Amino acid sequence: MNFSGIVEDWVFWEWNERKTAEEIEEQIAENLVHPWIRIMKERSRYKYRYKDDSLLPILNKGVPDCSIEITTLNLVNNKNAVW
Repeated sequence: MNFSGIVEDWVFWEWNERKTAEEIEEQIAENLVHPWIRIMKERSRYKYRYKDDSLLPILNKGVPDCSIEITTLNLVNNKNAVW
C-alpha cells in the first residue's frame, strides 16, 4: 500500500457555541455574513497494536496502542465567511 501526503500532529480543541447546529446551518444557507467555514470531511482510521518492534493492524474491535487517521478536507463555497 502506498500513501503520500503531509504528516501532522494535531491537538483536539473544543469550545461551546451558543448557537445550535441548526441555527448555524440556517445562517450559512441564507448566505448571511458569518464566521463559519463549511468543509466536507472524509476520514479513515486505522488501529494498530505495538508488538515486537512492529505495528500490527487490529482487525476486530480491540483497543489499539495507536491509530492513524487519513483525512481529506474540502472547502465548500465559503464566499460569505468572515475569517
